[in-house]
Amino acid sequence: PKSGLVVAKVIEPVSSQGSKQKVRTRLKTFASRVLAAMQWMLDPDGNPNTKDFPQIINNSWGFPVAAPMSQNFFDRALARWRELGIIPVFAAGNEGDQGANTISYPANSFQVITVGAIRKNERASFSSIGSNLLRKPDFMAPGYRLLSLKRGINGPTYGRMSGTSMAAPLVSGLLAVIKQVDPFIGFSEVYRILQSSSEDMGNRGWDPETGW
Repeated sequence: PKSGLVVAKVIEPVSSQGSKQKVRTRLKTFASRVLAAMQWMLDPDGNPNTKDFPQIINNSWGFPVAAPMSQNFFDRALARWRELGIIPVFAAGNEGDQGANTISYPANSFQVITVGAIRKNERASFSSIGSNLLRKPDFMAPGYRLLSLKRGINGPTYGRMSGTSMAAPLVSGLLAVIKQVDPFIGFSEVYRILQSSSEDMGNRGWDPETGW
């Protein structure tokens, strides 16, 4: 209830029209803008003497494994977030219909909390599936036909939407409440709280479809 909100508006459509080289250039340009937004989040007011960076950063973006860019492009920025105590929360992605190992980067990074979506009491069919190697996703949250703000013809309105981008903010909001109770709690402690209080789904313990 007492949280503040800082938003970096960076998401944009990337056209697949034209040659492979042109598409590759567009993707790299978009990735560079995302990286700039991640760096801006470290110091939103531009004054290094004030600690105005957010405590939790919710992310609804990612790049597929096949994207023409290094698979560690955002690692240093994520590491800096973690050094400052920022907790990164990422939507797992909506490629679950394509099978296993469909969680995009950097949602598949060990440095973040990755959230998939459930429909009723099971994984939503669109929610991306991880792998035993990367141990993702971490947790699940409701993500099917959630009521939220939408852009309407005459301005903001309400509507129902589905996706892991609807699920991840629920976990981010929960973490904000935990941070409000204990402002000094860190990533590992928060993770243990989520792990110990989650309801196990799917196979016993962690599994690549529903995490913990």
